[in-house]
Amino acid sequence: MIELDAAKRLVVHIRQCFLCLFDGLSVQPRKSMHYWLSLLSHSPMYWDYPIITEPVLNDCYTLEIDISRIKKKVGVYKLIALLNSIEEPLKNILNTTVANDCKIKINTNFQRSLYTSPKVNKMQSIFIPLQKESLPGLSLYLHGSMADHSYTAFSDVDDFVVVRSELWKDAELLIDTASLLTKLAREYQSIDPLQHHGHWVITEFDLMCYDQGYLPMDVLKGSVRVIGDSQIRYCASVDYSRFIENAKITIQSIEKRLGSAEFKGGLNAFELKCLVGEISILPAYIFQAFGNILSKPEAIDRSNEIFSDAAIKAIEWTSEIRKGFIPFVNNRRTKALKIIARMICCRRHLSEWLFKKCSSWVDNKRPMGLSPIIIQGIRTFTEESIDLIRSVEK
Repeated sequence: MIELDAAKRLVVHIRQCFLCLFDGLSVQPRKSMHYWLSLLSHSPMYWDYPIITEPVLNDCYTLEIDISRIKKKVGVYKLIALLNSIEEPLKNILNTTVANDCKIKINTNFQRSLYTSPKVNKMQSIFIPLQKESLPGLSLYLHGSMADHSYTAFSDVDDFVVVRSELWKDAELLIDTASLLTKLAREYQSIDPLQHHGHWVITEFDLMCYDQGYLPMDVLKGSVRVIGDSQIRYCASVDYSRFIENAKITIQSIEKRLGSAEFKGGLNAFELKCLVGEISILPAYIFQAFGNILSKPEAIDRSNEIFSDAAIKAIEWTSEIRKGFIPFVNNRRTKALKIIARMICCRRHLSEWLFKKCSSWVDNKRPMGLSPIIIQGIRTFTEESIDLIRSVEK
């Protein structure tokens, strides 16, 4: 059990390393020249991340894996060295886990010609550089509203990236792929300037004992394949504890945003979108914590089964915001910020930071703002969510 826990922690750490690599998020001292170069280039040659941490060393020690020789390597090369060192023992342990064998097919390919509206016409070109290359070990799928064409002004770009060992066996291939995906993550921000996440990434280690709490595979129903395999085989973990943690974190974030909005008399469009997204996803987390793996739309449709009418008002409010979101993304301020971001923000997280700080202000007194009635409805919603989570934990 101790070894399995250590293995699972390493799987999460590796996933996080790839996520930061593909989003272009580099963690290094600001006085470092590489830090500043990383802000001006898509190249992962300047990427650095705490790959060998004390917890990683402890987990490797538990699994009797010697990684002392790879400490001197840097960046992508250190990540590759770690993966090569732990791959075999990690797979041997993960193969012993109790999980359900599953597969999901993605039968539809991405079609550029279907994206013609002004909101999404950039979708016609953003995947071309990726599709031109031969990238063994990489699969990328588009899901959500951008895949089923139900997108609105509120919609962001949701993808799902699967990384297999073929990709990290060749350092140059991984570097080239990371550069392409870093550019792609930045392009997502151009389509939806208020987007608050980059790629969703998993590795083949995740597939051996997949934690649905990261992202339920059901989200890929109705998705489209951009590159890679048309089928994903995985072993689904029977542990649902991650959903409880997801719900708790989401509730805390909702309450924090509400407190800030009350204190400041409003919030900006970026924070408003985050708040709406958190309220919308919380019913799914609640259902999932009970072992009922519903998608976000399904959970919203069935929310009256677990929430009172007073709490449902919060969900109804999010629906109104989604429908009326156009003014928050189609205005002079947003257009000006997009131009500034194009000029100075090479990486996705820089553009996100700019819009997080400077997007349009939404006063609580405005029709789309957080009125006292709406705030009370959201508070009732979170209070009932807390009670539901406690009932699961008993």
